[in-house]
Amino acid sequence: MGVSIHVQVKSTELGKWREENGVTTGGNVWIKQIGYLPPTHEYLKWQLIDANTRQAEIKSMVATIQERALPALNVCSSKDSLAAHILGRPEITWVPDWAADVALWVGNKAAAEVLVGGHLESRAGLREKFIEYWRTEVETPSVIRPNDRLHCLAWLVRKHGIEVPGMVYPSFKRNA
Repeated sequence: MGVSIHVQVKSTELGKWREENGVTTGGNVWIKQIGYLPPTHEYLKWQLIDANTRQAEIKSMVATIQERALPALNVCSSKDSLAAHILGRPEITWVPDWAADVALWVGNKAAAEVLVGGHLESRAGLREKFIEYWRTEVETPSVIRPNDRLHCLAWLVRKHGIEVPGMVYPSFKRNA
């Protein structure tokens, strides 16, 4: 029998905010397997079937929670703490558009701009497709959150007035 630990931070308030304002839905701030919290990823699992090693495995589990999970959870102890540390927490930023929601929710627009800009540079052609969606949003804003995730990101950028690094804005008003 193996035990694997997943750590999750969830907020009902974030879930409600995302319904009207975010790219994603739901209240997850982040969720990770405990071995993926530090920069060096390793899937961790403890074997509890052997009675001779069980206590040592349990002790190791507790130590791992104290060393890896609690510092990550402490960052999420308040919105102010989360706003100050968001860009340094890979458990949050590994999905940039999801993290942009969190950054905006905690009031860190600059972090959201960095996350969106980084996301658009992550794959060839993504920025160009995003610009198409963004122009659509500026010319004819969506009344409800678009279903396409990249279109939804363009909706988020327009709605929250996010500056996308390196993007040249057309002469018409962005936040119309």
